[in-house]
Amino acid sequence: MIAAQLMLMLAPVANAQFYHPGCLHTQADFDRINKQIEDGSNPQVTKAWNTFAANWMLEKHDNWLSAIQGNTIIRGEGAQNFAHSERDFGMCYIKAIYWKLMHNSPNASERQLAETRAKEAVDLLNQYAKRITGIGGNSNYALVGALQGWQVANAAEILREYDGWPENEQKIFRQWVYDVWYTSIYDFTYRQNGQSDPHYHSNWNGGAYNSMMAIGIYLDDPFIYNQAMQYLKQSNTNASLKEGLCGNEALNGINQGYLVHFFDVDSLNESLASKGINVKYHSPIKYLCQNQESGRDQPHAEVAMGQMTQACEQAWNQGDDLWDFNGQIMAGGIEYLAGFNSADDNDSIFMKNYPVKDWWITCTVCGNSNYTSGVSYSGRTPNTNIWYIGYNHFANRMGLYMPYAKKAWEKAASSWSGGCEWGAGANAWQNYSDNAGFGDLMHNEDSLTTPYTRLRGTLKMVSGMAEGTRLTQVSGSSVPAVSQGMTYNFPELNNIKRGSVILLQPKIVDGSEDTGNWEWEDDPTIKTREREVTMDHSKILRAIYINAAGVKSKQLFTLHVDGEGFCGTVVPYMIYNGTQIDNDTVIYVRKNEAITLGITYTGPMKSIKWEKYNSTLNKWLNDSESGASLKTPALTKNTLYRVTFSNHAGVEKIFTFNIGVTEVDASIYDGEEWRDVSALSVEKGSEIKIGATPNSILGKSEKYTRHYIWTCGEDTLQTSVRAGKELSDTLTATVDSTMDLKLTFTRVKNETGEEYKETTSFKIYAYEENTLEPGDYYIVDPETGLYMENSNAQFTEYDEASDEDFLWDIRQFSAYGNRYIIYVKGKTNHFDTSGKLTTRFDYMRQSINIRKLAGSDNLYAFKNSNDAQTCQNMYWNIAANENGMLMPTVNADNTDSEYPFMILDKETMVGIDDVETGTAAEPVSKSYYSLNGMKLEAPCKGITIVKTIMSDGTVKTEKIFTK
Repeated sequence: MIAAQLMLMLAPVANAQFYHPGCLHTQADFDRINKQIEDGSNPQVTKAWNTFAANWMLEKHDNWLSAIQGNTIIRGEGAQNFAHSERDFGMCYIKAIYWKLMHNSPNASERQLAETRAKEAVDLLNQYAKRITGIGGNSNYALVGALQGWQVANAAEILREYDGWPENEQKIFRQWVYDVWYTSIYDFTYRQNGQSDPHYHSNWNGGAYNSMMAIGIYLDDPFIYNQAMQYLKQSNTNASLKEGLCGNEALNGINQGYLVHFFDVDSLNESLASKGINVKYHSPIKYLCQNQESGRDQPHAEVAMGQMTQACEQAWNQGDDLWDFNGQIMAGGIEYLAGFNSADDNDSIFMKNYPVKDWWITCTVCGNSNYTSGVSYSGRTPNTNIWYIGYNHFANRMGLYMPYAKKAWEKAASSWSGGCEWGAGANAWQNYSDNAGFGDLMHNEDSLTTPYTRLRGTLKMVSGMAEGTRLTQVSGSSVPAVSQGMTYNFPELNNIKRGSVILLQPKIVDGSEDTGNWEWEDDPTIKTREREVTMDHSKILRAIYINAAGVKSKQLFTLHVDGEGFCGTVVPYMIYNGTQIDNDTVIYVRKNEAITLGITYTGPMKSIKWEKYNSTLNKWLNDSESGASLKTPALTKNTLYRVTFSNHAGVEKIFTFNIGVTEVDASIYDGEEWRDVSALSVEKGSEIKIGATPNSILGKSEKYTRHYIWTCGEDTLQTSVRAGKELSDTLTATVDSTMDLKLTFTRVKNETGEEYKETTSFKIYAYEENTLEPGDYYIVDPETGLYMENSNAQFTEYDEASDEDFLWDIRQFSAYGNRYIIYVKGKTNHFDTSGKLTTRFDYMRQSINIRKLAGSDNLYAFKNSNDAQTCQNMYWNIAANENGMLMPTVNADNTDSEYPFMILDKETMVGIDDVETGTAAEPVSKSYYSLNGMKLEAPCKGITIVKTIMSDGTVKTEKIFTK
């Protein structure tokens, strides 16, 4: 069968690759939870699972997307609709978790239910990618990306290995995540809506950094992941953990960062005891750390903490201990928030003496001051879903005493349905959740006897350099450039010059003795702590340290080489004579006329460079234009322009505009009308005419003689000379096969013999109409090798096990001009003339003409008749729909010079088998052919036929599929 003859040629796995799944949950997490559920070893997990599995959103089959009007998620204006999408993405997240935990269950009904949940989640994610093109509103738009972006990325990350989500759909979805979600998030983190760094409260940037990190992991993009870490460690915003910023009382009395005041509990307790106050405060580190939003209100403070702890957990899951950064101050911050919110109302002494300080800062742009007096009692309650994730890390993994976090979770659990932490998605408490929750199910690890060893990574630039980068636009938080010989005190670095050599330096930071047991995950033969790497490409590397108790700790190094990573969608366009032409870069213009060239793009832009090709110097010369469009001067000869778009990761997209300048207006007569086109299809045996008339003043002048030479390949078809008032020339030809025609026009000055010469190309296709024998066929996209599936008319990879799903029954009707209707094999579903599947019967109005490209084996065009129900006389093509899925399309932009479909006969395709050659034969040479029989230099994208001549003289024929 067909699939048995396809050899999948996969691109090599990128060296820069994160763990997957690897956002909030890893494979080890899912394995642990499955075991806990199966053996009942942790009663709280059992209870949490039973509560989770009964979540009403798992049973929900519809969604809230239908309630969103238009294609934009909006927050902060009258038409805001963000709650709908947040509920939907939370629902996708919990359905993804259910699938991941149950898809390998020994219970068949649980497996089937898991399949249903995954399909529902994937379908909904795809629907959003189809509908939603942007995020908007007032300044609050930033909270959509901040508080929903992590849900989108986490749901997709868990489902990335679900075999019901084809790679072609996932590729489109990944680009959507970049174009819509990352672009919006970065716009806020960089611009801060035009405000200075400390303007926004911590939940805004904390959520943005958490979502940005999740997206970086999901997209396997170290640049984006590193950005999130750089914001968290090196920016000056209110969600920064920056050393020397958080808790620094010396900054003119103004504290910045996420944790604004540090209270030394020993000093505090001593002071209270000296006053006869009988209360003791506790911290797992030296300090209790007041949160930036503690003085605002407790719900906001808790949302911010939830986002920060999720960011720490995602980094930990990749081998990067953000929990530990800056002396484990996150432990002090969690305990401060938990202690205040979990204290008993009647414990007046504890609350009265709780350490608090005022906090204020003034935005240098708007002039407004953020001021909070002490700590706010507004919304004081532990009944939120943020506690267990941090408690699990510091108590279970690191062995720290976290009494306040434990008490907060216990008090909250006692008030929750099922006595378990609730989580993402709609629930009985509120319409949506900004935080992940489900901690006592998803983050309930056994306590380690010996905790992990705390590590940190630094770098030294041995040779080469890395560009510095500005993190925020107004205040200018930045990452310094790193040049040769410099040490950089972080393990993540972006925009490294290719070829640089870097020394990786993992270090123990908890004071424990180094056992000397180091290795590197990608190459366990390397046993040294430090390691040099040459940056020929981006790298994700992990050092592994084994302490005296045998516990392994990891230190991640994420190194991004400039020019690698994701890029937003960039589309070229041209504007000529008032008409904009998108996604095209080739055009003819009249002599002495100008044209506007341009690109549209999504996402960050670092530079746009325009160049013009100088044929005399044989090189590209820079143009002064640096914007997204360029208007050419009046053009007098064929000209090439090139535009290079570069984003902040250094990723380039290059488009070359080929502008043909012509003094001749040419048109083709197809037997009914003259058409201003350079390519045309006519029925085999038809007679066509091509007319050419000068359009310039000199071209029409009697002082010049006009020479017309018409050629097809090596053959000259006609030579004409026009002098005086004779201007035009016409070629008449009979088309029996595809013709590549050229008109060489030469204008010769009568007095001097001075010549001007130009060439115009034409392509005339010959077709045979309605000659296809009725039968069972596959319909294939020749560019991608994807087969059209008959359940949804989408092009996807062929699956032999589901062969019937790819078969089409093509029937011919003599009563309607021998036109065809394309049926789903074995069913009444068939295409109408708009390219949609239907069961309505109207043969005359729903039948189409099928044209075969003369001389090809199996290239076809579909054309509606003038009887068509819709889209009369229009041609079909293959294009991405709103969801990015390749599907047949019918519209006026499709032309008669395109043959976009391969129609493969089932019986013929099955008959191509490999030739048995014996084990002794060796390959001598290979030849490559397209499916329509054209010889190729190398395998093409999609399906290629390979003929291999073996050493014993036999020939082996096979098909390969190249992505």
